[in-house]
Amino acid sequence: MDVNAWGAKFKNLRTALDLTQAELGKMLGLSQVTVANYEQGKRFPKYDTLLDIARIFSVSLDILINPNANSSPSSHFPPGFLFGLDQLIAILLNKPLEDAITYTASWKQQEKLGLAAFFETVLIPVLVKTGEDWFQGDILISEEHLISAKVRELIFFHSNRESEHTAAFPDTAWRWMGFCAPGEKHELALLMLAHILRLEGWHTVYLGTQLPFNDLLEAIGKYKPDVLGISITMEENVAGLELYIKQIEEKFGGKPAIILGGQGAALIDTSRFAAVYAGAKTLMEGVRLAAQVLINNKA
Repeated sequence: MDVNAWGAKFKNLRTALDLTQAELGKMLGLSQVTVANYEQGKRFPKYDTLLDIARIFSVSLDILINPNANSSPSSHFPPGFLFGLDQLIAILLNKPLEDAITYTASWKQQEKLGLAAFFETVLIPVLVKTGEDWFQGDILISEEHLISAKVRELIFFHSNRESEHTAAFPDTAWRWMGFCAPGEKHELALLMLAHILRLEGWHTVYLGTQLPFNDLLEAIGKYKPDVLGISITMEENVAGLELYIKQIEEKFGGKPAIILGGQGAALIDTSRFAAVYAGAKTLMEGVRLAAQVLINNKA
């Protein structure tokens, strides 16, 4: 076998999915140096590694090891292939995370989706449908947790890839802090927003769920955010969040501005508060509203 020719083919497979050597190495459990050695023809993978490579790039082992055979990681997903939520959910439930990465990377690439559009059209609908399936008894709570955990990994993977090419240098004058309403456990949409804002140049502080109120007040005082992004989905958590907002405004006045998001945002009467803005219904609406609020407050 011409190891140099195989290495060139291996590199073409990697670059076709826009993966770095380090990213592919992580997926294979190898170092970046090992991947580089494969591509340069200095080393050839063991059989088990070849199987992993073939699975990640969705090509047969025969095609993979034949340097003259025409192959592409997207050959399993040809032009016109219909990507779908049901297929992705099945992969998340039954396949390794690497398969979900390959599938979503191909989907994102073929549809030419930016990060925000990818989150809006792929990952958020997956979470919504997963919640519906659990509520209807079609999947177990353990399966819902498994899907959510893998979606979290996909958020970080695709965000980090995007940041290598498009991240703006953080403007420390644009500060955003995000957390979930007391009692909330659904945080992934807010996490997506934090990543998008970071790519837009915001200095972001993401606090997640189950944050004690006194710790929240200390964090606001320490990081001095211009905008607080708060996610709420459950009606039963409205009263607790309203109490949080009231005490935040009493301590800090009209700053920071507060933007609500999530299905429960519409249940809160924003007219009762000095610095609470209407809920954002989409991620990009949240980005635009945060910028608008910041500009208005700085004027």
